[in-house]
Amino acid sequence: PDVKPKNGDRRITSSTIAPLVLGGDHISKANSLLHTCALRIANHSLNSLRPENCDGVVPTEDGSSDFESFCVGQSCKTYPCPSGFRIWEELKESRAIVHLWVLKCGATSFTLANVITLRGLVLACVCRAYVRRRLSDRTLVTVTDDERRGVLKPDERMTRRFGHFLPTAKLTLVQDIGDRIRPYSNSRIRSEMLRVPLGPQHMNNQRHVDHASLADISVQGLYHYHMIHRKSVRSYENDSNNPNRPTPIKMLEDWDRDCIGSTLVIQYIDQPQLTDHIVCCPVNIDQPNIVGLWAVPPTGERVEKLVVIAKFDMDESTKIAKKSR
Repeated sequence: PDVKPKNGDRRITSSTIAPLVLGGDHISKANSLLHTCALRIANHSLNSLRPENCDGVVPTEDGSSDFESFCVGQSCKTYPCPSGFRIWEELKESRAIVHLWVLKCGATSFTLANVITLRGLVLACVCRAYVRRRLSDRTLVTVTDDERRGVLKPDERMTRRFGHFLPTAKLTLVQDIGDRIRPYSNSRIRSEMLRVPLGPQHMNNQRHVDHASLADISVQGLYHYHMIHRKSVRSYENDSNNPNRPTPIKMLEDWDRDCIGSTLVIQYIDQPQLTDHIVCCPVNIDQPNIVGLWAVPPTGERVEKLVVIAKFDMDESTKIAKKSR
């Protein structure tokens, strides 16, 4: 159950005792939550809020809202657990807690923070930036003064408690990369690493291509690029007689090690259509940890467009999950 707000507090602040059922596809070999799993948990925690705690922020399920909300960027940092602490085993005895609050609020956007804890250990942290758009004229909705004092008021107490665990990566990949992003059709120095035809399984209840599905494709593309980059810089190991050659299992182990303490950053730029193919390519040949997703019409009736940029920030030092204060 959600922790009820006190004294009429209508902010988006909730600590949900979540009966998480995690399997082998949710936990890495490094004994940490997978980034995409943490992103889905964060999304579910927002959808589980009481209507009075997200009035005007999340569209109503009956379709009566005159606006739609979009996540324009999100970052996720996962933490490995100490030696001897097994997530599967601990979940048999304890429940995970998903903390959600407003981190900051701008003129037309607001950022939500999520922290997933288990027995006081921080497993993952997520920051997500949202905007709202009017259905009538497609313009952005401005955050009102009443919202800043109410439902979208930042919770400084939660930020003081968990702020040092939150990812620090900026959600401005497009601005950071700038003109180094090459159009898909004019960049043949890059090969397609992944092509996924979109289907009904990629849609959400608002009839948009689900951002969680695009995040899954992004991580898959980052992994493929990681493998290609590893093979190119370690080509001397391609000799079949060399016992240290980069086999798929060794590539996966390298990936798991590199992901420990890393931050996944995703910026959503545009919306693909249901009939599009999502093509994953490196954004720049000199940046092996950044990929772009292009929406490519299969029949060529429209120009392909960049819809997502994703980056694994593996420069941060590895951290072991610590007790939250």
